[in-house]
Amino acid sequence: LDFGETGACNSGVNRILDRNGNVFTMYASEDDPGWIPYNESDCRLLYEVMERVHELVEVLGGEVGLTAPSTAIKTFRRSYLKSPIARDVDTHEFVRRGYFGGRTEGFFEEGHYLYDADFNSSYPYQMTLDMPAGNATDWVGVPPAHWKTSRIGFCEVIVEVPDDIAMPPLPVRAEARHFPDGAGVEGKLIFPTGVLAGVWEWGELENAIACGCRVIEWKKSVWYDALPLLREFVQTLYKY
Repeated sequence: LDFGETGACNSGVNRILDRNGNVFTMYASEDDPGWIPYNESDCRLLYEVMERVHELVEVLGGEVGLTAPSTAIKTFRRSYLKSPIARDVDTHEFVRRGYFGGRTEGFFEEGHYLYDADFNSSYPYQMTLDMPAGNATDWVGVPPAHWKTSRIGFCEVIVEVPDDIAMPPLPVRAEARHFPDGAGVEGKLIFPTGVLAGVWEWGELENAIACGCRVIEWKKSVWYDALPLLREFVQTLYKY
């Protein structure tokens, strides 16, 4: 059923009518008889969708869970997980210190000869790339150079971000002690210049160095094997 912007029910020749003979809308009173065929149709359509999902999951060799995420992980484990993967839970708290949300900011208010571009299916594509897997190896100080190209690391460092950099690349969470009382910025994501201390993923640090930043001191870092854990799973499902 399609209610569109007007709230009117458009379902081809089987339009549902309200008690006045008009096209049934979502604004009808709760005792309108039109709600009975609407609810019936809604349940039938939902059943057809669930039946199709169940058929698809069976084709994939998976298992239907209570939610879409649980169905996904059950299917991955049953059909695509070739062997157990160690979970180094002792490093999770350290790694989460370097976990930040996405960055969306307006840097320019006007321009000429502009165009827009979109990365086709960016999220599924990212899921086909290497991910940190298995137990981590801890390191204190500057890590071996070959780890930076063959592993995925999360690094606690002190970094200098130049004051004249056009777009400071490293995120930190604002601390109240750095701002006037009542500023209301504590915990907010900011991208400052100056000397910063924190944990960042090596790819983010590598980009910062390319932009002109400098690592002053290497402290602790943890490094995982890089494996395309979800590649086959995602490429198979993407065809559907």
